[in-house]
Amino acid sequence: MIYAYLSPLLLIALVFVSTIFVIDWLAKMLIYIFLVNMILLPIYLLYKEEVNETKLAPPPSSQEGNEYVPKNTDS
Repeated sequence: MIYAYLSPLLLIALVFVSTIFVIDWLAKMLIYIFLVNMILLPIYLLYKEEVNETKLAPPPSSQEGNEYVPKNTDS
């Protein structure tokens, strides 16, 4: 989770440093990495959380999913 907070800040800092030192190709590459990171990071974190929830969820019992139980109509 720390990666989600620090990676965008670190990439922005590196873009500013590379523009100060006039390294144009590095600045462009870091901007592209930043954009890809900002697009894909939320998707990855949601997927990771969903996997953790499915691992921690108890398996469904046999009684819960059985809605079509035949009723006793002998009375």
